[in-house]
Amino acid sequence: KWQPKWRYIAFLIILLYADISLLAQNVTIEEWQPGQTIIGDEAECDGSAYIVHNGLAEIWLNDKKLQVVGRGTSIGERCALLSETRTMSATAHGLVKLL
Repeated sequence: KWQPKWRYIAFLIILLYADISLLAQNVTIEEWQPGQTIIGDEAECDGSAYIVHNGLAEIWLNDKKLQVVGRGTSIGERCALLSETRTMSATAHGLVKLL
């Protein structure tokens, strides 16, 4: 049976298919310019989480770049799901589109 690609995004696995379908119907795409801060560290949780749709995002801890993530990677989900204070930041590595 065919499975949508978003079914493999880690934090979406726990959702029911109907919930994911509803989420997919209401998602928006946001565009971030190169170097623009997507999520700031130590920011209060506003409930936002993103999924990289196109492009790359850099994940930073203090002044150290930890990784560069791409399509299908979730950003900020711990804060959104657990209401934790953000500990890392994310910036656009080139033009990036996020769901």
